[in-house]
Amino acid sequence: VPSGKKMPPPEKEVDLPISEDDARQRRTVSFGEAAEQSVETAELAQVREQSVTDVIEKEFDGLGKVWEAKSFTAMQESARRRSVAAGAQIRPENSTQRAVFRLVDHIYFKVFFAMVVCVNSIIIGVEVDYVATYGERLPAFYVIQLVCTILFLVELPLRIY
Repeated sequence: VPSGKKMPPPEKEVDLPISEDDARQRRTVSFGEAAEQSVETAELAQVREQSVTDVIEKEFDGLGKVWEAKSFTAMQESARRRSVAAGAQIRPENSTQRAVFRLVDHIYFKVFFAMVVCVNSIIIGVEVDYVATYGERLPAFYVIQLVCTILFLVELPLRIY
C-alpha cells in the first residue's frame, strides 16, 4: 500500500432489507455501503423535516397576535372539555363561585353532610320504631327532621352553584 493512501475498511457481509414491500428478499451489502445508505437516509429525513418547518413558519407567520390569542383560547377550551370529560373538576373563574366551590369541595363540608345523612337515617329508623311501639310521634322527631331538611335545602343550591 502506498504511504499516502488509506486502505478501505474490510468488507463484511450483512443481510439488510431492500424495501418494505420486498422484505423477504435480501441482498448482501458491505458495511461501507450500509453506512452510506444510513447517512443518505438521515440527510433526507433532515431535509424533509426542515421543509415542513419552513412551510409551517411561512403559513402562520403573517396571521398576527389575534390568531394566536384565539388559538390559545381555543386550546384552553379544548383542554378544559377533555379534562371535564375525563372527570376532572374545573375551578370557576368568578370569585363568588370560586369561594362556594372551595367551601363545597372542602373535606369538612363533605364529612358534615355525610354525618347529617347518617343521623337523619338513624332518626327515621328510631322514629318508625317508636311510632310502631307507642303509637305516637314525639315533637323532637319533627324538629330533628325539620333541621335535617333545612340543612339539605342549604346544601343542594351550594352544590349546584
